[in-house]
Amino acid sequence: MKGRTEVRIDNIGFEAMQRFLSFLYTDSVEDKSQTKALNTKQLIELIYLAEKFKVDKLKKIAEYYARKSLSVESIALALRTACEFQNHAFKTQCIEFIMKHFGEVIGTSSFLELPSEILREVLTAASIIGVSVQDNQTT
Repeated sequence: MKGRTEVRIDNIGFEAMQRFLSFLYTDSVEDKSQTKALNTKQLIELIYLAEKFKVDKLKKIAEYYARKSLSVESIALALRTACEFQNHAFKTQCIEFIMKHFGEVIGTSSFLELPSEILREVLTAASIIGVSVQDNQTT
């Protein structure tokens, strides 16, 4: 069609895109028709969209919920997604979380499946600050 422009946004799931568009129309994250909460990956996708399209209010809200959603089980996916979307601030928060829960996190299969460059970065950070596996505290 003449005059039609297509905007392509790769690697964004349906749920995150739906919430993003809903926020643009309603200025609210709470959509009563969407009872399912977003998972960490979807929240990071939402942060990416909010950053890309300069929707600061949504970015702050999504960052808050993404931080709250971090767990030993979800941290590897959160870190991988933060790296994928080049969200350096959230990546730093993920690495800090890993340092606090190092012994638990390194025992998860999802941590061991991280790409080698991400593993190297995490293990280098742990080495620099002297993380102890026994008590999950820094020395």
